[in-house]
Amino acid sequence: MKKILIIDDEPKIRKTMKKYLEMADFQVFTAANGSEGIETFLEERPDLVFSDLKMPEMSGEAVLKELKAIDPDIDVIIITSHGTLEDAVNLMKLGATDILLKPVDIDLFEIVVERALKKQQLRRSKNRADMFNHAIFKAATTFYICTCDLNGKIMSWNKGAELITGYSKKEIVDKIHFSKMFAADNESTSLADEIINTIFKGRVFDAEINFKKKNNSIFPACLSASKLDDENGNLIGLLVIVRDISEKKAADEKAQKSAAR
Repeated sequence: MKKILIIDDEPKIRKTMKKYLEMADFQVFTAANGSEGIETFLEERPDLVFSDLKMPEMSGEAVLKELKAIDPDIDVIIITSHGTLEDAVNLMKLGATDILLKPVDIDLFEIVVERALKKQQLRRSKNRADMFNHAIFKAATTFYICTCDLNGKIMSWNKGAELITGYSKKEIVDKIHFSKMFAADNESTSLADEIINTIFKGRVFDAEINFKKKNNSIFPACLSASKLDDENGNLIGLLVIVRDISEKKAADEKAQKSAAR
């Protein structure tokens, strides 16, 4: 159930709004002044706040500023019986979600509430999407995935591979044997043959191997290679997953040095 806080020094307005919102299945809290409203907000953390503009001691503008300092994402709708266009612009600049004029028209009131909550839902959906994308990007800077044909030539090169190695898809796909991504100490046909032979036997090849980037810097990684089948179950190549373990190695070395002291 969504929570709504009403801050207004007029009991009649608080009572009328509360009754209507409760009929619409909202949980409603009320406060007779700004200070009480801030306290209630901190205790209940409502989803939406209505605040009168002109109140003794603490104005609606001050309440708006305080609430936005506490939670920049909170939606605050200002209610006022008078005010100029300049006032409205100033309130919107301070972060007000909307402005309602007294006496409040019930139909407009309903639209404003619905609009504010819909905006809130969209913002939260965007935040979740941003978090998901951030997680994917973070993983992409740690892992990369490529596929190779049965001869070891790279057939696909994901975004993570580009981010980690510095090589673009155009520079790699259909041009490079995957063993060319190994550091000099691993760059040999024997290791590549070992990986391919392991796959042909139906097993997964796992090893810790040094890889190189386009700028020739070296990074330690865990390599996992497994078979890649077509839709009929026929072996057509390799699926290679490389995980950069540079940070883990550095942390392990630091821990070892600290333990040796």
